[in-house]
Amino acid sequence: PDLGEMALASLARLGAADPRSDAVFGAWINYTGMGTPPPGAGWQAGAVLGTRAATLDNTPKITLPETPRLVRPALGTVAGELDLFALSNRGTKLELIRFPANNGTPAVASTESLPAPAVAGRAAIGPEGNGSKRFVVLVTGGKDAAGLTLAATGALRSVPLTNAGVLENSEPAIYEASDGAVHTAVVLTSSGEGHRIVVADVTWPPSGNPTVEIGKPILLPSPVRYAAAAYSVALGGRRREWAALLEDGRLVSSKSPATPRSLTGSPVVPLQLFPMSAQTYLLTLNEGLPRFELLH
Repeated sequence: PDLGEMALASLARLGAADPRSDAVFGAWINYTGMGTPPPGAGWQAGAVLGTRAATLDNTPKITLPETPRLVRPALGTVAGELDLFALSNRGTKLELIRFPANNGTPAVASTESLPAPAVAGRAAIGPEGNGSKRFVVLVTGGKDAAGLTLAATGALRSVPLTNAGVLENSEPAIYEASDGAVHTAVVLTSSGEGHRIVVADVTWPPSGNPTVEIGKPILLPSPVRYAAAAYSVALGGRRREWAALLEDGRLVSSKSPATPRSLTGSPVVPLQLFPMSAQTYLLTLNEGLPRFELLH
């Protein structure tokens, strides 16, 4: 249960990483049973991707033709599979890279050519009852015309977002509901103005056209450096939240859109936003240690 408190319990070593690694990743798992499955994790060293193992010699890894831009998060299953979506060719190609269970040989499982270059994205895995489908929502366009593209198994669907522009370093949110509808959200600029933002909510039914809702513009005292939207992970409901880190170092969020606040720690970027059943947290660093800071 969400008691309004979230704290670091411990740090655990997951495995060896290439000393040239410039990024690491952890997997989200669609598991709702008792206990906690072992977390999937890995690293990126340029064009080389690898998953955790006791030693580098035993690490399953794959070398791609070019350095990809990974779409967070990695997606895992209880069986031990780990999937990564990656953007390449200047954001016009989307690849699904699969690391099989039991240290199997990784490979590119699928490749999609995108209708427009993607500037941001977010991945999700659907409920086990729906077949554990993999999804990606991608933000396309520029400062004067934004759009969203939903990539599902073997299919691409796109929708324009009128009177809104792409906000740099703004990560969208995505989840699949039990009825098969995919819900997405993203923080954008209003008419290309850096001091004015809007939040767009797009629902993609299993068939038919998506529904688009764009909120009222929010005037900010400073331009946005980073932004993120996220859905609650609570089973009882999927509340949508958002946060934006301003250039002056303060934060505005759906909890207090009109009142920028100072953070106790240094926010991890890209922003890591975690809405729970009632409260919402932001991952920060405090004296070098991760901390989940409660947003008011």
